[in-house]
Amino acid sequence: GSGDGTSSASGVTQVTKIEAVNTNKLSVGGTTPLVGIGGLNVERGEAVLQAGADIVSVVTDVSLNLHPQARVRQWLKATR
Repeated sequence: GSGDGTSSASGVTQVTKIEAVNTNKLSVGGTTPLVGIGGLNVERGEAVLQAGADIVSVVTDVSLNLHPQARVRQWLKATR
């Protein structure tokens, strides 16, 4: 909420700044996974994971890529 890089609706917190990922990870505790989703490419996905997200979810970066299978391989390499 209010200037901290997050917004909340229906119990779901949206992080709009990578810097806020770590803060949100601390607030959800160790039992709730923090998921990075929306507007991700491989580079941003890596940054979100490094900032503390447990997983990332990606659709558009793969589905609209000219070489989706190659893009999936890039994601797998970057996230394993």
